[in-house]
Amino acid sequence: MDRVKKSAERVDEVMMRVILVGVGERGAGYLHALRDQSEGLDAQLVGVVQPRQDASVELMQQLQQAKIPLASSLSEAFHEMGMQADAVVLASPLQHHFEQCYEALSHGCHVLCEKPLASDYVQALTLEKLSMEKGLQLAVAYQHCYSKALRSLKQDVLQGRYGKPISMRALSLTGRSDLYYQRNRWAGRFYDEEGRCIMDGVLHNEASHSLQSLLYLLGDDGLDSAADVETVRGEWCRAHAIQSYDTAVVSVRTAQCPSVLMAATHNWAGRDTHRYRYVWEHGYAEGDWSQDPRLIVHSEDGIIDYGDCACPPREELQIFLDCLRSGQPVPCSVHSAKAEVAVCTGMYLSAGWIRTLPEHELQLVRGAAHTPDEGGVFPTSPRLSALLELCYQKGKLPFDLGGFLGGESKAVTMEAILRGIEG
Repeated sequence: MDRVKKSAERVDEVMMRVILVGVGERGAGYLHALRDQSEGLDAQLVGVVQPRQDASVELMQQLQQAKIPLASSLSEAFHEMGMQADAVVLASPLQHHFEQCYEALSHGCHVLCEKPLASDYVQALTLEKLSMEKGLQLAVAYQHCYSKALRSLKQDVLQGRYGKPISMRALSLTGRSDLYYQRNRWAGRFYDEEGRCIMDGVLHNEASHSLQSLLYLLGDDGLDSAADVETVRGEWCRAHAIQSYDTAVVSVRTAQCPSVLMAATHNWAGRDTHRYRYVWEHGYAEGDWSQDPRLIVHSEDGIIDYGDCACPPREELQIFLDCLRSGQPVPCSVHSAKAEVAVCTGMYLSAGWIRTLPEHELQLVRGAAHTPDEGGVFPTSPRLSALLELCYQKGKLPFDLGGFLGGESKAVTMEAILRGIEG
């Protein structure tokens, strides 16, 4: 428990001073909450960090009119503009998370970072060590982990209410068009133009909430713990013209459970679905986050409804700030969030060559008004969707089922994951 106590130093100021980094899609929600004092955050937005060339003229004018200091980097904010803050909220592109977390912690600020925490596991461990040395909170915004529902279930699991875990599975089916990958310069890339590691892909981005949730429930070292990863095997492919992958299936062996599987794709023609099935000795939970956010467990004691797992950005921010004021540990710190990074790092090291799906296996659908990207082209594959469904049901990789996604992969150990991603 020393880990928790050391990283949970209380911030005495009632009005928390906050710097927001990034005001794009996710950052806009944080910006609205921080500027609207009627929401009761008791937080003062002391500055915004945003590369000026990446922000809209309208937004820049709004910030100037509100007399909110604007910097192009955290270094400029701290060292040239002299901004003083208790916490930094990071809603920047994921290739910047490591360096910005490191700079904020080094400057003595607590951090709330959008997912994922880092591009690879070595980066995550570096940040964990630094946050401990500084006695600062480093929280990661995995939505479900901030809900009372998931944390209440985790508490019951820790107390042995449902026995040992038998299997943990998740299936994320989403449709994303070519416009999704054209929305910025880093989407669908392993490395950015400057050579920084990104590792953007469906597993490390869209599906990471589902992946982190099942890993979190396996953690047996207190509420802020996640699975101890032992080996990772994965397969991937792509239908989009991207550098990275848009479909992946990963199998994970952990110290707590030998059967953990996550399947995800952006090549789906139907309504977005994020299914899960968690099985213990004396109960199971099964559902679809996108259709019903409630977390319900069927057990020998009957049906237990843990409530709603949804947690919007404003609520995450409120919980984070309240934890800083009280000195309590944040719901999802680097200690538990690093498990997701370990799996994605292992996936990269395991899967190898990315198969590009041939045109004859695809159906091209143009997005209608009700789709995420109206006018964009959505490549879909009924055969691929059926294969992912089978993987989810059986808890096995495509290769082991006689299917073909990316070919046979190797099992990657934590020893290899600890070396990180090179080149």
